[in-house]
Amino acid sequence: MDLPLRTRLQGSFIGVALISGALTVGVGAFLVRRLGLLPGESSVALYVLIGSACVALLVAFLVANFLAIRLAGRINTVTGAAVELEQGNLEARVPEPAHAQQDEIKRLQVIFNAMAEALQQRDEELRASRDQLAQVTDELQQWNQSYLNTLQFITHELKNQIAAAKLNLAAVRDGYVGELNQEQKEALEDVMSTVNHTEDMLVNYLNLSRIEKGELQVRTRPVQIEPDIVQPVLRGLQGMLTERQMRVEVDLPDDLITQGDPTLLQTVYENFISNAAKYGRPGGRIRLWGKPVNGMLEMHVWNEGQGVSEDRIGELFGKFSRLQPPGEEVRGSGLGLFIDREIVRKHGGEIWAQSEFGEWIDFVFTLPRPDEMLQQPVIT
Repeated sequence: MDLPLRTRLQGSFIGVALISGALTVGVGAFLVRRLGLLPGESSVALYVLIGSACVALLVAFLVANFLAIRLAGRINTVTGAAVELEQGNLEARVPEPAHAQQDEIKRLQVIFNAMAEALQQRDEELRASRDQLAQVTDELQQWNQSYLNTLQFITHELKNQIAAAKLNLAAVRDGYVGELNQEQKEALEDVMSTVNHTEDMLVNYLNLSRIEKGELQVRTRPVQIEPDIVQPVLRGLQGMLTERQMRVEVDLPDDLITQGDPTLLQTVYENFISNAAKYGRPGGRIRLWGKPVNGMLEMHVWNEGQGVSEDRIGELFGKFSRLQPPGEEVRGSGLGLFIDREIVRKHGGEIWAQSEFGEWIDFVFTLPRPDEMLQQPVIT
């Protein structure tokens, strides 16, 4: 049985008093017999001894009870304050005793108050730090929001200007405003390549601002991968593919249908295929294929080329990550694969890469199938 501290102290003190009283009576009785007193005198002495012992025991009982109550009360005071501290009341204190150096319980009270004071001070410092951190966080969020708004506005405006410049540049290059010699045409081709590169970067920054602000909207519908997504991208990149003499092998059956946003998925394929054309082996192959796997479509964009070492594959999809082949000039914004990952995840899929360094790289991503397709058995 778990008795209260006060009861245990009282029992301990009274037990000591009873043992002491019994020993006193026993010793007294022994001495009375040894002194050789007459029978009447012995009885009187023994009665006096027992009476004195009873009085002493009564006094001892009262003193023990007083000490137990006082000691238990002081300990319970410290315990109660400790419970308040545990419950979050950092202002809990115990009465400051006098002459603390002469009493262990009093020293415990002083130490408890010092500990509570230190805890309260640390709590106040943490609260102040938290408030300051919250203020800094709010300021950073405001700055970030302002940066994203500015980025979106500038890229949107520049995108329109670049589109107009491309039309005029193409008109001059194609001879609509006069014949050009070969050197002039080549110079204009270089300018067009730079403009196209700039336009790609602006589109990536525009998409980045939408992603960071949570404004990238996915409007899904059932679409066929090959005719609705891949073929428009290949037509737009035909010039680059021809220049690099890349062979594109497409193995995408008509039954590969996804529930997705065709515009955003075209962005994904455009990034993958243009990267394959830029960084793949000139004259090499690009393979596009896919298959149903576990209720999803698993799509692959594979190309021959330098690839990426195993220890750096994890960096491919980072924001502003640019892993250039050795000896090549740094190109691109480093946002294409990051944006691809965000688009795929917005569709409920996942994306990763596999590579054999120096030979090939394969970008793999999953896409959802239309709801009606999920009711059919999946062949893997």
